[in-house]
Amino acid sequence: MHRLTVSTENRYIQKRYGALPVEPLFLDYRLYAGDKVDRVVSAGMFEHVGAKNYGPISKCARKYLKSDGLFLLHTIWGNERHPVIDAWQNKYIFPNGDLPSLERSPRR
Repeated sequence: MHRLTVSTENRYIQKRYGALPVEPLFLDYRLYAGDKVDRVVSAGMFEHVGAKNYGPISKCARKYLKSDGLFLLHTIWGNERHPVIDAWQNKYIFPNGDLPSLERSPRR
């Protein structure tokens, strides 16, 4: 089982999943070229990539999943679209982030 990450901090993966057959891969998810997988999980990443990437993320998940696979998307979102995140969040939490909203959610 692979766990793709763009984080160079792999100690957490080793500590948490060291006893499992998990291989951390330092790799951009768009460049994955391995076998199809049972599960794709995106946790805390979606709100950082901006609306222009919502569709491509969904397409990658479909491309990598087996036909009976499951895609879990965990994100922070809002009910309404706010083109600008408040200054404090933009500086400390989501630099250049874009919180998804229902009106801009990817459609199947």
